[in-house]
Amino acid sequence: MISDVKKMLFIGVKEDLDLFFSRAQTVGRIEFIRGKEKAIAPFPKYIEEMVSAMKVLKHYPSEDTQFPDDSDAHEIVERILHLQKKMETLQEERIHIKAEIEKMRPLGDFSLVDVQTFERLSNKNMIFFSCKRGHKERDDFPESLIYITSDHELDFFMYVGKKCPEYNNLNELTFTHTLSEWREKDVKWKRSIKEVENKLKEMASLYDYLYRNLTLQLNHVNLVHAKDLSEPHLEGKLFAINGWVPKKKENEVASLCDSLGVHFEDVAIEKDDRIPTYMENKKAGAMGEDLVHIYDTPAPEDKDPSRWVLFAFTLFFAMIVSDAGYGFLYFLIAIFLRWKVYKKAAEMMKRFIKLVLLLSTAAMIWGVFTCSYFSVNVAPDNPISKYSLLNYLTEKKAQYHIKHKDDVYQEWVKRFPSLEHVTTSTEFLTDAVVATQNNKVYAIIKEFNDNILMEFSLLVGIIHVALSFLRNLRKCFAGLGWVAFMVGCYFFFPKMLNATTIMNFMGVISKAGAYIIGYQLLIGGMIFATVASLIQNKMKGIGEIVTAIQIFADVLSYLRLYALGLAGMIMAATFNEMGAQVHWAIGVFITVAGHAVNIVLGIMGGVIHGLRLNFLEWYHYSFEGGGKIFNPLRSLKVK
Repeated sequence: MISDVKKMLFIGVKEDLDLFFSRAQTVGRIEFIRGKEKAIAPFPKYIEEMVSAMKVLKHYPSEDTQFPDDSDAHEIVERILHLQKKMETLQEERIHIKAEIEKMRPLGDFSLVDVQTFERLSNKNMIFFSCKRGHKERDDFPESLIYITSDHELDFFMYVGKKCPEYNNLNELTFTHTLSEWREKDVKWKRSIKEVENKLKEMASLYDYLYRNLTLQLNHVNLVHAKDLSEPHLEGKLFAINGWVPKKKENEVASLCDSLGVHFEDVAIEKDDRIPTYMENKKAGAMGEDLVHIYDTPAPEDKDPSRWVLFAFTLFFAMIVSDAGYGFLYFLIAIFLRWKVYKKAAEMMKRFIKLVLLLSTAAMIWGVFTCSYFSVNVAPDNPISKYSLLNYLTEKKAQYHIKHKDDVYQEWVKRFPSLEHVTTSTEFLTDAVVATQNNKVYAIIKEFNDNILMEFSLLVGIIHVALSFLRNLRKCFAGLGWVAFMVGCYFFFPKMLNATTIMNFMGVISKAGAYIIGYQLLIGGMIFATVASLIQNKMKGIGEIVTAIQIFADVLSYLRLYALGLAGMIMAATFNEMGAQVHWAIGVFITVAGHAVNIVLGIMGGVIHGLRLNFLEWYHYSFEGGGKIFNPLRSLKVK
């Protein structure tokens, strides 16, 4: 939840300054405010160097951990950075050596002394050239060049004469060492790089030691920076400083100042003050807060969206993955992380593991709902189908059309004449079969399933956007009208499209009744929203009517839940078919590889689009954002 913060002034005697800030850092409830004339103090260089040294050691993971008592962290950091610089220098030099080897290799290992002797005795120059392959076939290619060899896309030539003419499109080759000498240098440099690398590997066990020292140094630097924000008064006998304090933590701040010569009181918040956002969540709320900070920090005036975002993201992720088999694999990964990583993990990593458990469980539940298990075709008479809510809704839809003998029923009877004498929904759904090369396709079931899932995606979008409006009613009265407008659209437009909705075939409301009520809600909602906006916002409220277009676009955007889920199922089914058409050994590889790709795409789609619908479509109507997270002076934890 988001709690209000107060701006407070702290005044104390100089003798208590150190103890006051030390206690404040331990309690971690005050964000001290930087004065306008106070510049941001840079971090000391040794902090940056320590961070750089730790980044180097991260490339050399070690299971051992050392905490030397008699070592100086600064000396260790200097040694690591020195070795890293030496490593980079050696690697750059080796790149040059390998380039020289590649340049000389096509020409062979010849003696440069012999070349110099030849030039001295013959009074002629011996010069080597290279050019792109094919140039020597040109008519204007110099006849004075002697062709030597070709390698890759280059031709190599030699010129012997007193004065070498200038050649266009040719590169002159110069040599300082023989090929064997360069190769010896390469071996020597490679050995040197390995020695430096081994030294860094030996020092990798000091990573936790440096981390502990870095934490202590950061705590010290943050404390010093906070003290520097205070202003001296009465010739330095008093100090004063402003700070933000959460209202619900005021008692802790009062206890902090007990027994100290420090007085505190509330002060007025100025117009140009940027009030921080204090968020405090536990358990599920903390997981949702992690998701919220991916996009933006709520403004202090916002209601905390953490739990709302977590719930909606979980549902969207499950609908996009849309497979119980994939969900089970995610669940196994989460169990493995819980077993191997959880105990030693940081709090944020623990929350991530819990989030994976939640998402995988939701994916399994939704997969059972849609009766999708690695997209294997499950026959309607299979006992597993009985646990599918989608199959239940499909049967209800079939019963509705059989009872009313409507145009949908007539169309299917026309395609499958045997359905004319069918009286039960089970027969109606299972008798409409299209045989394919590998299996049977139940045409009515497939179409009804698609229609229900598409409608469900739109229904989820309407509910999600409506909740956003309802959360923001105090600030925007027009939201109530737009909620009615969306419900009206859901009831009204299926009648115009001659479609049958879930509400119709489940007996909640008839088509005629839905049309009448929907029309009234649609028009009435638009009028109410416009009038409410005019009352609340005066003449600015005229533009409220345009919101209808935005709502249409936002709700239709939720169709991506259906589209992505359908795309994943089609891809999985395609890989299953491809694997079944070849030898079993190749088929297993194709199926496993295909599902692996589909799983990765499912995760990407579930995360990206699951969060997008929250951060764009939902935030649009109930979220200000642009806040600054409450960042008090506090002690960082030491490993």
